[in-house]
Amino acid sequence: SRAVDPADADPPALQDFRPQLDPYGSWVQHPNYGTVWVPNPSYVGNNFAPYVSSGRWALTDGGDWIWVSDYPFGSVVFHYGPWVWVSGTGWAWIPGYRYAPAWVDWRVPTGSYAYVGWAPLGPDYIWYNGVAVSFWWGYPTAWVFVPSSHVFYRHVHYYVVRDRTLLPRLATHTRRYSPAIPR
Repeated sequence: SRAVDPADADPPALQDFRPQLDPYGSWVQHPNYGTVWVPNPSYVGNNFAPYVSSGRWALTDGGDWIWVSDYPFGSVVFHYGPWVWVSGTGWAWIPGYRYAPAWVDWRVPTGSYAYVGWAPLGPDYIWYNGVAVSFWWGYPTAWVFVPSSHVFYRHVHYYVVRDRTLLPRLATHTRRYSPAIPR
């Protein structure tokens, strides 16, 4: 394990983002992730999922995929920190200061299966004795897949594959997306 860069798990982010988030959810103390924000189901619905509910994918001027949220708090929670599934609570956002167009991992089509998949990136650390400590293994992900032709639709959630027999096939007929790195 190694100590995590404070910019990834910075408690002052709680104070900075609190005014924007308080009306739409609550802050919960989690033993592994510190203070996390949980959206209120009366506002986001019972089936809320990050990067699926009330938003759409778009491209930045630089060609990066960005989540454009319809929620008034979306400019914070979908760009400044990861999400984690908390048993008995639901999805919780872990505050941070590091910006990303979307905190997700991507899967792209291979072969004849024309589906794109994504999952919220989980945290790469836990709190241990008051210190954020990273770990070196992958975090379980909640993958969603949509037909490639529908990934940029305004209501992408309508096209999410819910057939449990098709999901394993889609997972095996996609590969992790790794952007090209200029040399």
